[in-house]
Amino acid sequence: MNKKRIKQLLTVCACVVLSLVMATVAFASDVTMSSVSTTMTNEFKTMVGEMMGVVGTMLPIVLPLMGLSILVAFSVRWFKRIAGM
Repeated sequence: MNKKRIKQLLTVCACVVLSLVMATVAFASDVTMSSVSTTMTNEFKTMVGEMMGVVGTMLPIVLPLMGLSILVAFSVRWFKRIAGM
């Protein structure tokens, strides 16, 4: 990744964390640091679980497509070598 992309990613992550903290403060009547920490930990665990679910769902679709594209690329390369192109 280039530096610009990393900077954009960090900016988005900071905005997400800030919005989570602000939402926790806005909707909680008794806010302590431990409640903010617990809420953020639980939310991040939920996000990780959902992302792993997406990866688990997409993996059976993506792997055969990548294998097929690699097979086609090697076949074209092999044919060009055999045909002398």
